[in-house]
Amino acid sequence: MKVFIVAVCFLLCFSSIAFASLEDLLNQSIEVLYELSKSVDRKILAPLFAKAWGIAIFPQVKRVGFFVGIAEGEGVLFARGRNKETFFGPAFYTIRGVTLGIQAGIQSQDIVLFFMRKPSGATIVLGGNFSVSLGPTGRGFSAAVDTELTSPCYAYALSRGIFAGVSFEGTQMRENTKANREFWKQDIPAPTILSQFLPPDFASRNLVRLLVTLAQGGDTK
Repeated sequence: MKVFIVAVCFLLCFSSIAFASLEDLLNQSIEVLYELSKSVDRKILAPLFAKAWGIAIFPQVKRVGFFVGIAEGEGVLFARGRNKETFFGPAFYTIRGVTLGIQAGIQSQDIVLFFMRKPSGATIVLGGNFSVSLGPTGRGFSAAVDTELTSPCYAYALSRGIFAGVSFEGTQMRENTKANREFWKQDIPAPTILSQFLPPDFASRNLVRLLVTLAQGGDTK
């Protein structure tokens, strides 16, 4: 019981650490993608950028585990347009999860999710109603990306800290209606944003340019 209380206290501390603004979140997302584009696994990830229906970026997801693992973070999701040359969005989401098992540690992760098909519903349960395959070795995950890209979703993370037993089972992505309302200045559901709304401001347009560059296999110098 005591270790669970300690874990919850850590999560409450993490929850108080939010991005100063939505622009900061977008700029952090740009940095995550840029770092990923320069990683040793960039060639393995290239087909995911090229073929994914949507790409979600969650910078600085906080994980803590003492037999009960808890994670929480904020991020954005972009969906590819029919012409394959642009992305609609951003739609803002939160990611939260609780896992059980032998695990211990504290960690901050930059997580990128590649959705190979369109999820259904406002809430996406990763490892539940939407199965996830873990990305290449060397960043805290153990399974390699399969060449046929048969999984509905692939996850990749750049990790900071020490953590054992990372899992996406039961992790939920929920639409951040407050952030979407603040950003778009009106109430728009995420599915509409991801099918009709092009990035409106400097930070989000730069993020889309980077996504397009990576999707086309270009250099991010």
